[in-house]
Amino acid sequence: MIAPKIVQLFVLQSVFLVLGFCLETDTISFGLSIKDPDTIISREQVFKLGFFTPDNTTNRYLGVFYTVSEKTVIWVANRDKPLNDTSGTVSISDDGNLVLRNGNNEIVWSTNATTSPMNNTTLQVQDTGNLVLRENATGNTIWESFAVPSDVFMPTMRIVDNIITDKKVVVSAWKNGSDPEVGRFTAGLEALNIPQIFTWNNGRPYWRSGPWNGQILIGVQDMYSPYLDGFTVVNDRAGTFYFTAPEGKFLMRITLNSSGSLVQTLWNDQTKNWDITWLAPQNECDVYGTCGPFGSCNAQDSPICSCLRGFEPTNRDEWERGNWTGGCQRKKQLQCAQGDGDGFLRLPFMKVPDFAEQLSSRQEDECRSACLSNCSCIAYAHDPNIGCMFWGETLIDVQQFSGVGVDFYIRLAASELDNHKDKKLIIIIPVVVGFVSVSALIIIAWCWMVKRKGDKAKDKRIFEAGQTFSSDSNAIVLKDESERVNIEEFPLYTFETLANATDQFNENNLLGKGGFGPVYKGNLANGKEIAVKRLSAASGQGVEEFMNEVIVISKLQHRNLVRLLGCCVEKEEKMLIYEYMPNKSLDLCLFDPTHPSQKVLDWKKRFSIIEGIGRGLMYLHKDSRLRIIHRDLKPSNVLLDEDWDPKISDFGMARIFGGNQDHGNTARVVGTYGYMAPEYAMEGRFSEKSDVYSFGVLMLEIVKGKKNTHYYNHEWSLSLLGCAWKLWSEDNGLAFADEAIASPTFQGEIIRCIHIALLCVQEFPKDRPTIQTVLSMLSREITDLPAPEQPVFAEKWNSTNMGSTQSMNQVGFSTNELTLTVLDGRILFQARILGMIMVRAKVLNFLLLLSIFLYSFLPRFCTAQGNTSNSSNTCETYGKCGPFGSCNSQVSPICTCLRGFYPTNNQEWSSGNWTSGCVRRVPLNCEGNNGTSNGSGEDGFLKLQKMKISGYSARWFGPEDQCQDRCLRNCSCIAYGFDVGIGCMFWSPPLIDVQVFPGGSGSDLYIRVANSELASKKDTKKTIIIVVVVGLVVVSICAYFSWKWIAKRRGKRKTSEPEIAGKSGSVDSFVQDALSQVNHEELPLFKFEILANATNRFDEANKLGKGGFGPVYKGELADGREIAVKRLSKASGQGMQEFMNEVVLISRLQHRNLVRLLGCCVENKETMLIYEYMPNKSLDFFLFDPSQEILDWLKRFNIIEGICRGLLYLHRDSRLKIIHRDLKPSNILLDNDWNPKISDFGMARIYGTKQDHVSTVRVVGTYGYMAPEYALEGRFSEKSDVFSFGVLMLEIATGKRNTTFNHQEGSLNLLGHVWRLWNEDNVAHLIDPRISGASYRSEVVRCIHIGLLCVQELPKDRPSISTVLSMLSSETIELPEPKQSAFSIKSSHSDTGTSSSQQTQKSSCSLNNVTLTMVDGR
Repeated sequence: MIAPKIVQLFVLQSVFLVLGFCLETDTISFGLSIKDPDTIISREQVFKLGFFTPDNTTNRYLGVFYTVSEKTVIWVANRDKPLNDTSGTVSISDDGNLVLRNGNNEIVWSTNATTSPMNNTTLQVQDTGNLVLRENATGNTIWESFAVPSDVFMPTMRIVDNIITDKKVVVSAWKNGSDPEVGRFTAGLEALNIPQIFTWNNGRPYWRSGPWNGQILIGVQDMYSPYLDGFTVVNDRAGTFYFTAPEGKFLMRITLNSSGSLVQTLWNDQTKNWDITWLAPQNECDVYGTCGPFGSCNAQDSPICSCLRGFEPTNRDEWERGNWTGGCQRKKQLQCAQGDGDGFLRLPFMKVPDFAEQLSSRQEDECRSACLSNCSCIAYAHDPNIGCMFWGETLIDVQQFSGVGVDFYIRLAASELDNHKDKKLIIIIPVVVGFVSVSALIIIAWCWMVKRKGDKAKDKRIFEAGQTFSSDSNAIVLKDESERVNIEEFPLYTFETLANATDQFNENNLLGKGGFGPVYKGNLANGKEIAVKRLSAASGQGVEEFMNEVIVISKLQHRNLVRLLGCCVEKEEKMLIYEYMPNKSLDLCLFDPTHPSQKVLDWKKRFSIIEGIGRGLMYLHKDSRLRIIHRDLKPSNVLLDEDWDPKISDFGMARIFGGNQDHGNTARVVGTYGYMAPEYAMEGRFSEKSDVYSFGVLMLEIVKGKKNTHYYNHEWSLSLLGCAWKLWSEDNGLAFADEAIASPTFQGEIIRCIHIALLCVQEFPKDRPTIQTVLSMLSREITDLPAPEQPVFAEKWNSTNMGSTQSMNQVGFSTNELTLTVLDGRILFQARILGMIMVRAKVLNFLLLLSIFLYSFLPRFCTAQGNTSNSSNTCETYGKCGPFGSCNSQVSPICTCLRGFYPTNNQEWSSGNWTSGCVRRVPLNCEGNNGTSNGSGEDGFLKLQKMKISGYSARWFGPEDQCQDRCLRNCSCIAYGFDVGIGCMFWSPPLIDVQVFPGGSGSDLYIRVANSELASKKDTKKTIIIVVVVGLVVVSICAYFSWKWIAKRRGKRKTSEPEIAGKSGSVDSFVQDALSQVNHEELPLFKFEILANATNRFDEANKLGKGGFGPVYKGELADGREIAVKRLSKASGQGMQEFMNEVVLISRLQHRNLVRLLGCCVENKETMLIYEYMPNKSLDFFLFDPSQEILDWLKRFNIIEGICRGLLYLHRDSRLKIIHRDLKPSNILLDNDWNPKISDFGMARIYGTKQDHVSTVRVVGTYGYMAPEYALEGRFSEKSDVFSFGVLMLEIATGKRNTTFNHQEGSLNLLGHVWRLWNEDNVAHLIDPRISGASYRSEVVRCIHIGLLCVQELPKDRPSISTVLSMLSSETIELPEPKQSAFSIKSSHSDTGTSSSQQTQKSSCSLNNVTLTMVDGR
């Protein structure tokens, strides 16, 4: 018995020697050593200490590396002394140091922290990556690796600079990727004057971060985003400064690589890779001193370097050759001796130069005065946290940023500033003269064209681009805002059509009213019921929200999203036309106790509504071509159709995301109190999880039957969320439910919904599930639910603390009664006018536009200050108008002093330099407010409406009526405001960044002024307004008479009925009848000539392939858009039925995994379909060609999942329930990113939502992919597509085609071969050798398992496509065992009958070697 144990121990020891052993400890104490390749691991298993070998070398090093990525080394011990073999050992020496020895017991490296013998030390590897050597007796740290870093900066590490001893702790780059020896580059903190981070190249500056202002490094553009918060510079008041970052929840590191770049990366758990989030330098301008002294670098310009204003190149020849390092020199010397002979030029959005000197000051005008009085001062800047920054000798490393940065003031001779004003006039005069000349020429040319054209039909069906509109639509193309909408895909209605439909907007047809305006019910001439939402003149919303909804919802098609039928922009009217919902909105049905729906909305209907809203959100977040965040989900924005199915509406606040974005941020928070996620309401950050939060609130409202914002539990002082949490946590969830549904029958479902809703309203986005997971929870595909934490906003103020309705409106959010929220209407006057200009505008509109341009453009242009390319009238820039100045983007000039204040420097203010701000005209009488008046009266407050509220000094939670009294009693309080979510807000001097919001948003701000300033203010702008109005009226009258004259010359217009292309008789009557099924307002008709030109007259060189329908050509439209044109061949077995079937179906579908039909052509006996162009061809091209190895498993799985999502949309989520009937690899197209697109809907069939199967005598499809009940009996259903999808999955996993597979043993087809090997537990032989690696074998085997389940003989044994999707995402863990699949044995070639034209004609099945579409984008 002993001998076998000895053998086992020997074997184990050998394995450990070969593979290495991870000691289950994080320490090395005296007497314990680790040998190569052993490691020790930190307590939470984040880092390891052990030996490693860099790439392309055999040398061994001792280092610290990540557990999740052992090739990622953060610290190296023996950087300069590598080990040549694996004989290294690490231990604690007799003197207490950590030492590394080689095989000869020679010390290669040591901490050298102690000199006297002490064997009571311990080394620990911490979860921060730091190695700490401590004395056991005292616990004192003797040495740590973070004090001697390698090339990586880690959270909690300190990059030190002692300005007294000049001792620094820096990170140093590797020599190269294979050699950790110290390289050329180092990075560290330079704390003299103002702390900055530097990268040095052999001691010379290579990159600079700009000064630290206490919050950010102002020379790093990315740090102006809130997502890089956490870095800090600390001064310990002993001459030591250090730069550090807190330990975060994610693995983060900043590496100085061997080329001198600082690279910040975050570990991505999903991809198991490091994602780069920031690097420096990012471009040539980031390199230190690229443009030399007094040169400015702008990465957006070409060339990137230019001399600062008032300077010229030192060596012009070198400068013009692109060698800018010599820099620039001053053109005219400063006039310091003459006192105020110099001035300052403001350069906005700058990275300030190096060598700044600091002067603490809170006032920017003090900086200017101090610099002007010092002859050696050549520039200054001001930061609220740093104070004044001065430069005295040279300006090096100056850079122009985009939208962020500091205002930088350069000192110039007065003559240089005057010369700049003269240059502006030289620019203004040619621009104005040129604009007027061009305008006159355009008018003359337009009149000539009108005369030549004569009588023309106003409403045409077919546009040059191929668009058709019905008689209910008017072909109006919006300028400016609407350029973002493809008007070819979207109908516009005439005002007259909508007025007639709503009986001239009769009050009897009024359905309701929201923030956008009233909503009317209407009936079109064809009997179709519609809902018309009309923008109210009093609404705070405008063109921006209107166009946002048009852009977003026109691209969406889903049964749980409201359908936008069109819009109207005419006669200064903006209207949106929706499908009519007879059951109105969810809030009316849910919260109105008198509404008859109270008895109808039982639990089953409520649960169906919850699930429907979830599916609509799922489509928005994941499945639509656009990734959309709704941002205003609430009951009034959920409409109910006649079957009580929910429809999400109101996309005016929605935001479109890029494919790789997971969150966004905004300074413009919109939404409704009670439904906004905390991170969005407080910080402006929104993501998919913001909508999940709103959905959670909505679920609780549906269960409770109470509105969140109106619910208040007096007994517990809890909101709706808090009440739900309390009752659920007390295991009394049913008590929370509405009494009308609180039945024990549904107790489990109701409590589960409350549980899921509480998970959705968690405080932190990471703790909330995705909407896909929520749906799986609702359908019980996920059975075990995690326990929620207490939700945020659980407690609620009582009604007295809530503030008035007025105060809520002041903040700019809708009350809960409103359907739409009120936005910050920052829409310029010009934009409102331009948004209503039409393509076929009359001369009246054109001249109006010209007059508005001349009025609004010239005054602003003349007051522009500084470089014309950087001139901006935006109020978004912080402190645009300086202290006590107010900014309003809708007036000119945009800056004015607050009432009771006047400009600090009149000359600068008049020239458009407002940054010095304003000063108080009459001092405050603080004593008078405390009862010791000096006779001048008590101070008062001036109310400013619709103001930007930010940066308050203090706040107090109390009622609004006490804010004023508290401010009056505090002499330092100069203004106050109130918000229901914040309370009283108070400001102390200076009052900066004050802005007027021209829309309905913003809050009231109360400015404290002396009593004498409260007298009524005379309106100094009346004269200007009268002149402008009279001028516009005169111009308008002239324009009107000009238009009348032109109209008279043109004669009477004819309004003929629109015609469809080909109606002259060139197209047979069947096409005309079938075309009537298509909504031509949604599907463009292209002209034959357009397509002929796009394909170069259908040149063979543009031919992509040929299928059962006919040849497919690549084409390019005049706008550069690439298309694929499928042309019906006269010899094709397919015809009008398949053509119209595809037109009718795919024109109504919108999904990221369905090919997009751009239009069709029916003209001159030609029938063609126009698709989006797919550059990566079809799936069969790459799957079945052994030489094509680009489809790795990750791409294949993404293709499987994408096809599955597309089928789920067809079967369940589209407005039409569709069976494809011909799913196969050649009908799967691949886009640029290898995302699949299901194509070829010629064989597809629509069937009713309550049908489970349909029968046909005309079997169509492809052998090998048809389900047995369909091929043999003509019965098809959703399960028929599931069968085809199962075959497709097996083909993707094996890389073999089912229809051409012929196994030598037993005449098995692919399905039979897979089944046999599955039963023999020999699945590994099935996997395509191109993806047969061990990494993903379990996933491939799982897909084969699911594929076998899909190809079961009986439809009832096959899973639904939604279940398949859950299986793929591993949400359903256990898979049932499959039975033997259908068609396991393959008949002989002669039996298939593929060569028999007779059989093909009888069954209408495509041949196995014939592809129906072949849209192979080559």
